[in-house]
Amino acid sequence: MSLPFSSPLFLRPEPSFSESRGISNLYGLWRRNTVKRPLLVVKAGPKRIEFDRKCRDALLSGINKLADAVSVTLGPKGRNVVLSESETLKVINDGVTIARAIELPDTIENAGAVLIQEVATKTNGSAGDGTTTAILASLSAGNDEYIGNLIAEAIEKIGPDGVISIESSSSSETYVTVEEGMKATQLSVPLLIIAEDISIKVLETLVVNKLQGVLNVAVVKCPGFAEGKKAILQDIALMTGADFLSGDLGLTLETATSDQLGIARRVTITSNSTTIVADPSTKAEIQARIMQIKKDLAETDSKYLAEKLSERIAKLCGGVAIIKVGAHTEIELEDRKLRLEDAKNATFAAMAEGVVPGGGATYIHLSKQIPAIKNVFQDPDERIGADIVGMALLAPAKLIAANAGIDGAVVVEKIKACDSRVGYNAMNGRYEDLMAADLILAGFHDVHFKMLSLLLRATVEVAVGRSEVEEALALNSLRKLQLLSPLLHLVPMLLLDLMAFREQALRLILDLSSTVITLLPHQNSLILHAFMDLFCSFVRVNLFSEKIPRKMMLQTYNLLHGMARNDRDCDFYHRLIQFVDSYDPPLKGLHEDLNFVSPRIGEVLEAVGPIIFLSTDTRKLRNEGFLSPFHPRYPDILTNSAHPLRAQDLANVTSYREWVLFGYLVCPDELLRVTSIDIALVVLKENLVLTLFRDEYILLHEDYQLYVLPRILESKKMAKSGRTKQKEADLEYSVAKQVEKMISEVHEQALYSCDAIHHERRILLKQEIGRMVLFFTDQPSLLAPNIQMVFSALAFAQSEVLWYFQHVGIASSKSKTARVVPVETDPNDPTIGFLLDGMDSLCCLVRKYIADLHGNRTIQCVALVSYSQ
Repeated sequence: MSLPFSSPLFLRPEPSFSESRGISNLYGLWRRNTVKRPLLVVKAGPKRIEFDRKCRDALLSGINKLADAVSVTLGPKGRNVVLSESETLKVINDGVTIARAIELPDTIENAGAVLIQEVATKTNGSAGDGTTTAILASLSAGNDEYIGNLIAEAIEKIGPDGVISIESSSSSETYVTVEEGMKATQLSVPLLIIAEDISIKVLETLVVNKLQGVLNVAVVKCPGFAEGKKAILQDIALMTGADFLSGDLGLTLETATSDQLGIARRVTITSNSTTIVADPSTKAEIQARIMQIKKDLAETDSKYLAEKLSERIAKLCGGVAIIKVGAHTEIELEDRKLRLEDAKNATFAAMAEGVVPGGGATYIHLSKQIPAIKNVFQDPDERIGADIVGMALLAPAKLIAANAGIDGAVVVEKIKACDSRVGYNAMNGRYEDLMAADLILAGFHDVHFKMLSLLLRATVEVAVGRSEVEEALALNSLRKLQLLSPLLHLVPMLLLDLMAFREQALRLILDLSSTVITLLPHQNSLILHAFMDLFCSFVRVNLFSEKIPRKMMLQTYNLLHGMARNDRDCDFYHRLIQFVDSYDPPLKGLHEDLNFVSPRIGEVLEAVGPIIFLSTDTRKLRNEGFLSPFHPRYPDILTNSAHPLRAQDLANVTSYREWVLFGYLVCPDELLRVTSIDIALVVLKENLVLTLFRDEYILLHEDYQLYVLPRILESKKMAKSGRTKQKEADLEYSVAKQVEKMISEVHEQALYSCDAIHHERRILLKQEIGRMVLFFTDQPSLLAPNIQMVFSALAFAQSEVLWYFQHVGIASSKSKTARVVPVETDPNDPTIGFLLDGMDSLCCLVRKYIADLHGNRTIQCVALVSYSQ
């Protein structure tokens, strides 16, 4: 017997042994053993192995069969599908349910279908309404207005942060209820443990007890980090009436008793969320906590902290609504529950991500951007990939029209000529504003866009790499990608974001050459090891290293390696750990972006004296790298340079605070020469600190000597009567010396002030980079949308380290006129070590992100596309 999979063969009740005595004994032994333990032999069937075109054709056939079955449900006039399961029939219109139910007799065809089933399942899990794109029409599901009203009613009762549960009703009616809670006995109640972390040994013990039925227990790791995690645990303790066990409060797990446990009305745990419904007895305490959090929210100035406080309020206020689904038959009940589930997920996705015009219109309007994106690509393979995306974007609208009995090609051309909100309404056969007609599509999450972009990239690589696959792609590309089309509506924007991401990283990598040149005369092994690791980290990022000149890359690496080879035993990380407990301040949370530097540097300016940055050419500033495009206000800075700054504004710190950019005052290009002179006079008279260009040295413009000195002479000259030429010459010499001394004092004072300010900047950057590392380590999924912030932090930190080594030993003497006590210049400044360690940690996170982005997912996508060919 030959089966495609392993097949069990049961032995006959009695073996056909001979009647000899010896064999009879064996026979009796066999009988005695089998009475207690029947034998089961598992025989492995033959394995089917296919290669090349035959394998790809079979996989493609399976994908097409699944796509044909699902595609008929697309659109408001899509048809239903009848499923036969366990001798029962179901009439279904839900795409992902149909996809899951398909099982093909041919094993290789079935493998192709399973690959697409996984894609559909992931889409449905996040957006709920991604397998068939037109289910969310108006506020209904599957054009069922009653279901849409039920979802709206549930959200009105519990709010946007609540939870909706869908259950079967004991009657034929469907209704929404918000249960008020009930008293539950303490006996045999499952135990829920929520902790910051759990060790493997403890987890194994709990699992064994759970499997043996000794203890019904679940363990959840608390989300968040630092103070945010602690606040979440305190909120949960308040909701459940439990004690928050923390060493800070003197409460430990070893001394805990059953009296310290709390109780919840209901707890629902899924793979990515935990919902706790509080017991009614804790309502008063919860309201008091909400009032306290609202008070804290009104007092905070931090955007990040305000966002976290708002999230805590929403979670405490949110409720749980239960939709009881009723129907006259089992088939109707299952269909209605599926529609409700789709409508629920799509509605929450719409509230979180927004909505766009449905009916495939959004995809068509996005396809207009494909030619512009295609022109950016030089590689012919990339151009083919752009064409594939363009065809896929047109597929949904064509199929929706075809299901409604209309020529899809005609519909596409008409929509292209219309406004972005206009599309084809298959329900009434009219071209109209779909947003006004309530024909909308729920938004999707970022992870789908990234996964899809990799899938499309892999498609192009496979298509141009094999002639057989290219032929299959040309014949079947439209049909294959119809099932995946709901994911495509933001692919062009994602491709542009990835290009910007690439350029930012490349610019930062190329800047490392200046780092090597700067470090060359110092040869501090502690710092060199860190920078060598930093450089190697970026070189390993294959996405960017292909554009780095190979000669520069090798020279930099060899130079760093050679400078550090004599001190291989230098333990960089061990040295840093010594400073952690005593130097690192408590964490206060990660700010939303790098704007945190500007207002805090303003406080430093008031403490050490203002720094005025004078320049008559902001283009030189940009060339010097001062006005970094990384800064989020970069366009505003260039725009504001059209407004001249008056000299009298310098008298008040608050007047020019808005011009302060990371500790500098940027004066615009349009300053007239006379205005520059006035500013210089104010600087000299008020003993302000004057810096010019990024080096932060005093570099007086030649015009200052030509115009400033005569102005001062003119103010000090006395009447010509009674003055000889010799006395006038002596006066001019005296004033010149006075100006020279003043400039020298300002120069020295600038160095001290800059040293102090840069020390403060390093501390600020060290703290914020440390928070970034903790934040993105705890929530790596947020690294991708905030990658520009990470590269900005690395760029600014690198600049501060460079400044430190460029100016080591410069401020070596003290000035009596200096208003600020200089910071001690230590070649092993702990802030430098912390800063480098934080930079290295961020680089590790970026490497991990890149490895995930272009490693595991790429392999999966290449496999998927290869099978689909």
